Amino acid sequence: MVIKYLLSIFLKKIYLLVSIIVLLLILAIEKVSTCFFDCNCYNYIIKKKWRKYMSTNLEIFNAYNQALIASDFPGVFETMADDIVWHQPGTHSISGTVVGKDQLGSHLATFAEKTNGTFKVITNWVSDNKDLIAANVTFLGTRADGTELNMNGIDLFRIEDGKIKEVWLFSSDQAEEDSFWG
Repeated sequence: MVIKYLLSIFLKKIYLLVSIIVLLLILAIEKVSTCFFDCNCYNYIIKKKWRKYMSTNLEIFNAYNQALIASDFPGVFETMADDIVWHQPGTHSISGTVVGKDQLGSHLATFAEKTNGTFKVITNWVSDNKDLIAANVTFLGTRADGTELNMNGIDLFRIEDGKIKEVWLFSSDQAEEDSFWG
């Protein structure tokens, strides 16, 4: 008899506990139902944060690109980390790895000097993947002797802490580019 009594009390407590859990679940589901069941809130939040992260990197690249188009070199360098690493491909006179804004400023000025100020980069399209931005570019310039450069390439940017930290350049015809720069 005592066992029956204890068992009935135990079952009532279990029933009460289960009822409370079900009630809490119903309230929780009701609170988020429009989010989880109507628009898949979990994915929405993840994608929204991801898009924010990605768009920030694209915004940094776009600021760089707009400043480059406008020949606003202080604006260009504002988008870069102080210890930026720039990988210039090839075997020509200005190829190699350049580290730091000061050295990069001198390096980029060489492009203008060798082309009498005609060197420019046109961005055809851009794609992002986490902290990387890939830009399909066309770069153009004319030397004093009339030799022209009109070449496609890929510029790969690594963004870190809101700044361009590292850049790798890839040319569609490295031998031709080497010949142009000498």
